[in-house]
Amino acid sequence: MRNEGVKSVERALSILVAFREGERELPLREIAARTKLNKATVLRLICSLERHGFMLRLGDGKYALGPAPFHIGRVYQRSFHLADHVMPVLRDIVQNTAESAAFYIRNGDRRICLHKVESSEAMLRVAFREGDALPLDGSSGPVLRAFANEEGEDLTQIRADYYNVSMGQRHPEITSLACPVFRTGQEIAGSLSMSGPTSHYAGERQASFLAELLDGAIRLTRTLGGDAGPLDAAKRKILSGNAGMPAPAQAQKVAASAA
Repeated sequence: MRNEGVKSVERALSILVAFREGERELPLREIAARTKLNKATVLRLICSLERHGFMLRLGDGKYALGPAPFHIGRVYQRSFHLADHVMPVLRDIVQNTAESAAFYIRNGDRRICLHKVESSEAMLRVAFREGDALPLDGSSGPVLRAFANEEGEDLTQIRADYYNVSMGQRHPEITSLACPVFRTGQEIAGSLSMSGPTSHYAGERQASFLAELLDGAIRLTRTLGGDAGPLDAAKRKILSGNAGMPAPAQAQKVAASAA
């Protein structure tokens, strides 16, 4: 049975996250409805949050967030380094699939390879390095365009699938996969990709690779404050075999079989 103090902390946090982007104030009844707590409990918790600067009681019976979350947010921003979060995800993808992995961001009509981890087992590699600027092609370029809401039939499909597959576009024997990573406000933060010899990307293996890639995108999206729900739904669709490809028998780890 969980400690009552832990429950109180979780209930207090649910009050803070009840506020949505753009909302400056909420009445008590709305906070109670969103947190599924009774009004007496909400009032008791708000009193504690007020004492520590997390909530403000307004004169018209409504409540607003106080300055403390802003202070914590600024401390987080100053201490946050994207590489600290992206690199472990890339290393896990490489370890679990034996393929190479990279993270791209968009800069105008180019994509920048911000971070990259090479597979030590890859016999074929596309020659580019961290910091290189590339066209908006391959698997990552269309993902960056699709979730910037650009028009195009292929981009509409990528928005529906939450991933993209590119075979032989930049190298005749290389296949790459990519999916989006979102930040707060569900803006696209970048594209997570993996690549390797096309012979590795057949049937169940491609589905397993996509599931692994989407799992990394889910982790990064949650870290950056985005909603990972659509990515999780896409991953579950692939694992169930409902994404137009065979469901992988070994859904999570396919490393050794790819070499």
